[in-house]
Amino acid sequence: MVDDCSKVLIVDDDFAFRQSLRRILNRAGYQVKTAASGKQALRQFKKSACPVVFLDVNLPDQSGFSVLGKIRKTAPATKVIMVTVDGDSDLCKAAMNQGAFAFMSKPFKMQKLLNYTDRAMHA
Repeated sequence: MVDDCSKVLIVDDDFAFRQSLRRILNRAGYQVKTAASGKQALRQFKKSACPVVFLDVNLPDQSGFSVLGKIRKTAPATKVIMVTVDGDSDLCKAAMNQGAFAFMSKPFKMQKLLNYTDRAMHA
């Protein structure tokens, strides 16, 4: 049985990206849930909060920043790692100013994903 401390939520509208991250993190021993939209993510998070969330900046139904704000209000200890294809430094600054734990630009290497996840789990 996997405990709640190893749960990760991946929120991204790109199915292939979600599945790729899921496979990598599952192999590393994490229990992974996924969501394709902000609404779906918040619904899943309400049922069972995860200590780490990978959150796309651009979601089909709302901004990732909006989801970040809602997660921060309900579970301030959750480590949210914002993810985007746009590596704009202003986006990174905005994410960090709004309480994100980290900011990652796609694509990224598997080892970087695992390092960020481990750091977030143990922060």
